[in-house]
Amino acid sequence: MEATLERPQETAEPAAVAVTVETLALKGALDRLAKLVPVRPATPLYAHLAPAPRPGALVLAGTNGERDLELTIEADATHGPTRLVPAAPLAQVVRTLDAKTVTLELEGETLVLTAGRFATRLHLAPDGEALPLDFTADPLLALSAADLAAALGPQGR
Repeated sequence: MEATLERPQETAEPAAVAVTVETLALKGALDRLAKLVPVRPATPLYAHLAPAPRPGALVLAGTNGERDLELTIEADATHGPTRLVPAAPLAQVVRTLDAKTVTLELEGETLVLTAGRFATRLHLAPDGEALPLDFTADPLLALSAADLAAALGPQGR
């Protein structure tokens, strides 16, 4: 009788995805999206943002069910998964940060925000949930973040 020893298959945990972005750029993008994303929507998914790490950028998308908005900000990032994060808590936390940069790290079912000595966790929507966004048509207008900010003018700060 022959016996073979087999190693159990190792299930490597997916590496955490980390994105580092300038805090002011993230604040500006979240402020713009906050004007679109409803606070208490009839459809709970509309209260979320869909951050998507891409090489050299972080793409933030949101919707109110009628209008969709996608903003791209420069970031130290590689391609990563898109998960839904509650818009209001994310904006509230980022608004209070004093550090020059903030790192967003996806760890399982949480998004970890780290800025300087500050760190906090936000729970994500269940995996598989997605916003009903439609960016397939040609955009009416494409502007850089700086041009958009200049066009909108001061925000009363």
